[in-house]
Amino acid sequence: MTPYEIDQLNQERCEQQDQAALERYADGSTDAGFGQLPQFADPDYLAGYVATIQRLPRDAQGKIIHSSPHQHFAFGLIDSPDPGYGEF
Repeated sequence: MTPYEIDQLNQERCEQQDQAALERYADGSTDAGFGQLPQFADPDYLAGYVATIQRLPRDAQGKIIHSSPHQHFAFGLIDSPDPGYGEF
């Protein structure tokens, strides 16, 4: 294979990955699953958003259970809900 052909294959692979990413996020399920507000008014996007919202876990009163805003990192002092924890 020539360097030009390798370059073409890499470019095609990148374009396919970009298209797959767009298709994966185009239905709104990712935004809904991560607790984000809807980003588009497209009917397909909103249908996926609403369908995902309906599948999220709920408490006894029917309120959607989202992850804690204090748990953005896997580990470390930042995870503590106590703002004074770990001060120097």
